[in-house]
Amino acid sequence: MTAIDVREWVQGHRRLIDEGRAGPLVDDELRALIVVGRGPRRDYHVNEVAELFFQIEGDITVIIRDGPSTHQVFVPAGALWLAPAGVPHSPQRPVGTIGLVVERRRGPGMTEAFRWFCERCDAVVHEIGGAPVDPVDLRRSIQAFYADESARTCRSCGEVLRRPGP
Repeated sequence: MTAIDVREWVQGHRRLIDEGRAGPLVDDELRALIVVGRGPRRDYHVNEVAELFFQIEGDITVIIRDGPSTHQVFVPAGALWLAPAGVPHSPQRPVGTIGLVVERRRGPGMTEAFRWFCERCDAVVHEIGGAPVDPVDLRRSIQAFYADESARTCRSCGEVLRRPGP
């Protein structure tokens, strides 16, 4: 039951964090994860538990989906923001930013999903989900999705989802 120096922990685990393999900082009734900015993304995370974001270094924006509408929440360094359970959200973390995400431990049978929506008709183009997703497997699945234009093509309207980036 000792305090954790988060900055020291981040420095000591930087390589593993960058590889998506650092594991949680705390893993008990609550889980605390360090997340680093990897740049723009187009997917939305949907989790059955609320997630508390604390931005340690750098500012981020989180895009929230409300049906076909979206809005943005600005989370500057030093700020907290709560992503409600079940709300699709897409944290836009610029490269080099560092955040802490705290969530309740998931119970048996709980799931999470990563969804890509068509920018023209709002249909779901692709989804990765199920039991809590392993970060390394997730990264591989995302790379395979973006490499396959047919997977990025909306079955409802034919729009091809763009890769992340400017």
